[in-house]
Amino acid sequence: MNIRWVRRFKQELKGALYVQVLRTSLECCENMLLVTRKTVTLSQTIPDFLSLLEQWLISSTLTDRWPGTTLLFGGKANVHRYRWTSQCQRTLLQYSDGLYDWRQPALPEDLCLIRADGDPWLITIAHEKDAYLKVTDDELSALLDDLPDLSSLLDLTRKYE
Repeated sequence: MNIRWVRRFKQELKGALYVQVLRTSLECCENMLLVTRKTVTLSQTIPDFLSLLEQWLISSTLTDRWPGTTLLFGGKANVHRYRWTSQCQRTLLQYSDGLYDWRQPALPEDLCLIRADGDPWLITIAHEKDAYLKVTDDELSALLDDLPDLSSLLDLTRKYE
């Protein structure tokens, strides 16, 4: 059975390994999500950044949930869905050096990478300093074969469905 297990990061994915994981994700992910909340003041960086991403924009939806997060008490946020391309990825890397950079007010929140079947591959809840991969055992093995340094960042002792 090919269950996709949640494998949590023990510490932030950043620097060269962050770049390598984002590059690797281009093989299996079709979309990327970023979130903007109206309850948090936006820096000028966010509108400028979002305008750079417009060419890959698929949709922008006002909702109370996205992978890893459900807002309570009637809260809503804009979830922006983009085509995940190498050019889109390069744009992201100009603005961030790690998964936990994706926090307002400086940048949109909660980078999430989505597979072609709609299931998340990478989920980030940046303000909680939480991130995880949702991968099969075979996918994890292949990823660690390509990026052996990733094993020190992932909790490989526990997996959640």
